[in-house]
Amino acid sequence: MKEILHGNTTEILKLTGYDKRNDTYEIVEYFGQANKNCYALRLYDVKKFKNPVTLNQLRSVNPKVQLPQYYCYIKTNNPLYSLICKN
Repeated sequence: MKEILHGNTTEILKLTGYDKRNDTYEIVEYFGQANKNCYALRLYDVKKFKNPVTLNQLRSVNPKVQLPQYYCYIKTNNPLYSLICKN
């Protein structure tokens, strides 16, 4: 993770480029137009999996996974590490 962005809904949409997308209304409906507590994670060195990892696969290793709010640092000793490395 490179940076944690914080601001209101409009600021976060602009900072992430989502203000130019057609599905922006979904974010506004979820968070509200003037929510002052919006966050976004600016990521770097993102890897795309050859085979997507499903939510069921993640939960089979860690039942506490709740997307999209769930995130963690996955180190080599984390059980999710081997699942992700297979993909």
